Parts: sequence; structure tokens; C-alpha cells
Amino acid sequence: LSVSNLPKLNKLRKLELSDNRISGGLE
Repeated sequence: LSVSNLPKLNKLRKLELSDNRISGGLE
């Protein structure tokens, strides 16, 4: 795991959380 990949992982994690929040709110 390289340091340059950390920002990407954080963005993906945030996107997943926001997607879950949106889908959860739609249900």
C-alpha cells in the first residue's frame, strides 16, 4: 500500500458512505 493510494482510498470510502446515506434515505 503506497502513500499515493491513500487519498484514493479515502475518497472511495467517503463516496461509499455518501452512497449508503443517499440510498438509505431513499428507502
